[in-house]
Amino acid sequence: MKHDETKLNDPWLVAVWPGMGKVAVVAANYLLRELDAEPLGPFQDEEFFGTNVVRIRSGIVSPELKPRGQLFAVRNTGGRDLLVFVSEEQPDVRGHAYCDRLLDLAAEHGVQRVVTFAALVTPTQPSAPSRVFAVASRRELLEELARTVGTRSLADGELVGLNGTLLARAAARGLDAMGLLAEVPALAAGVPYLKAAASVLDVLRRVADLDLDLAEIHRQAEAFERNLESLLGQLQALQEGAAKVEPEGSFATQAEFRAPSDEEEEDAERAVADSDSPEIDPAVFAQIEALFLKAQQDRRAAYELKERLDDYGLFDRYEDRFLDLFSPKGEENDERAAGSRDAA
Repeated sequence: MKHDETKLNDPWLVAVWPGMGKVAVVAANYLLRELDAEPLGPFQDEEFFGTNVVRIRSGIVSPELKPRGQLFAVRNTGGRDLLVFVSEEQPDVRGHAYCDRLLDLAAEHGVQRVVTFAALVTPTQPSAPSRVFAVASRRELLEELARTVGTRSLADGELVGLNGTLLARAAARGLDAMGLLAEVPALAAGVPYLKAAASVLDVLRRVADLDLDLAEIHRQAEAFERNLESLLGQLQALQEGAAKVEPEGSFATQAEFRAPSDEEEEDAERAVADSDSPEIDPAVFAQIEALFLKAQQDRRAAYELKERLDDYGLFDRYEDRFLDLFSPKGEENDERAAGSRDAA
């Protein structure tokens, strides 16, 4: 790659990796497609990835394929350009060195600001707006985002993986760095959540003054939301119908098919409403959701989860869900997960 052949105008680096809700990758792919990005070449990162899985085809071991990173130039007519980095995975080892190499490359292009995208998993509903929260290397950047696009800053929390590491390494070099985190409902954390991707793109479009049309991704997000709500409605109807029928020829108990009571539905609605309260930062709910996922795989994580719920005074709200971790069904799931890990 000959960097001197590609002069960019006051560029920002936008770096993305796969994560919950596929927010970053979906947003980057849309950005690259809509703005006719120019490939600059691969990012030399093979040394940062080990071999965890080797593919077998008809009994034959395939050649080792390591994840790839790719750089693109996005030219913004009349405004600042972007240097976009998209990677298939986050590295297994030496994350700091990986980020430093990427920042060295960004410096060759004159990058002065670094941006990352991520998901913030909270107990919201699909119909709720996907709000964008921000973290930054300087207070002035947070104020700029709040003033120009109306983002809220995260009071507390953690950024796991390179989304945080890259920002920290950039800040250590004196670069401006900001992370944009869009809300994703917990029930949609495992699927591409287009509404959140559209939200972070809208913030980037406005703060970087990009000529980016978001009509198509908004249309796709609305269609996905309708499909998801339809699916949830069907599942609820099936649950309510199953609660009225005594299962036959099954080891399942009636309790497993019980429809939620009015009181339980009110509690669920209250929990969602409370997540919008300024008294508890959304990062807290995201941390709790991550700990629930961890505890489902490793029961020992439940102790840390309990401590966090107590710290924030949220145990009553999550009590039933927490106790379900220790139900016979939860223990069976835990054993299956352990078996899968042993097999892997």
